Amino acid sequence: MSIPSATDDFVTPPHTPRAPEPKQTPKEIRVMNDTLSAPRTYDPSSLSPGSVGKIERGMNALKDLDTPERIRHSANAVNSIAFSMFGNDPTSPPAHRILTHLNPEGVVKQTLQELNKNLTLDLWKTLPAYKILPSCVIDIDHLTGSSRKGGMHVLFGTAPQLKSSVRHPVTGVTCGTWDEVQKDGTTAEKFSSCFPFQTEQEIIDYALSATPIAKYEGKKLIHKKGIHSIAYLRKETVFRPIKELYRSLFPLFYYGVFCPSAPQDYLISPDIAPLQGTDIRNAARKIVASCRFVLPSDSQVLFVTLNSLIIDIAPHFQERTGVARGIVMEFPDACFEELYFPDQKRPELMHPVQSCIANWRAPR
Repeated sequence: MSIPSATDDFVTPPHTPRAPEPKQTPKEIRVMNDTLSAPRTYDPSSLSPGSVGKIERGMNALKDLDTPERIRHSANAVNSIAFSMFGNDPTSPPAHRILTHLNPEGVVKQTLQELNKNLTLDLWKTLPAYKILPSCVIDIDHLTGSSRKGGMHVLFGTAPQLKSSVRHPVTGVTCGTWDEVQKDGTTAEKFSSCFPFQTEQEIIDYALSATPIAKYEGKKLIHKKGIHSIAYLRKETVFRPIKELYRSLFPLFYYGVFCPSAPQDYLISPDIAPLQGTDIRNAARKIVASCRFVLPSDSQVLFVTLNSLIIDIAPHFQERTGVARGIVMEFPDACFEELYFPDQKRPELMHPVQSCIANWRAPR
């Protein structure tokens, strides 16, 4: 057998083309991701002007990429922000995945909104961040804070001393006033309703496992352990997998169902004289009449459902109870006509809420 020489013909063996190597990440985008993954990125006060500049330069570089690369780098940036906020351990307990300020402001919020334009919900579900995002998030800092933007719905931690308060001996919910520090350094009296819980984890456990009762116009009524609360929801969240964002949670001092067939006295609290059913009904009539043509966002009519109307009657009885907000009565549909049409000769009392009666009365 002869040995091939250099002059013999040489046949090149079959060659499988190499997969194209992924393009290198532009430096501006790498720096942006490092900045976004830093702890507490979501807190605007933690971002220096230099960090903001790095994020903006990275976003500008992202716009110059072709579509596949833009999507890939958008996904990486979203993961960086999510891990900064929630950590990267999907097995961590819920308390560690609850964000103090989920709704980031300024450049981070704008960045997330721009990144979301490049990501479909199906693509979101493939991201590592999807596994660590809870379906519901609570703004704990608002609930426990007593600053100008805080709600102060707890009595532990740095909560200020209430100047005057009323505590429900059964539920433990406490209502009272305190001095809120304004932006200019002055103080203004504010009313708060406070949970009886002693830790943030108790609030989280309560909110995430409470039973929903009604939902209307950005509010949700929930109940657990004898405590009814109103959850105020944000209309949008920059993280698509998150279904609900509780920006505030207001515990009710009392929740009851009005009995229209037999007016009776209602024991709001063992420490407060009972309220007469006729007084409650008259207060509800006045509240309904006051929102004749429109239902404002701060209306005492809290929830309109298919078969009930839920009203906060507390302001009408504040002198008797010491509670400014949070004495809530549910009026079933048997009350509708006497609440909405106390005088059939006055059609001007019609307003949007009354117009719903036709739908409620229609066969369902």
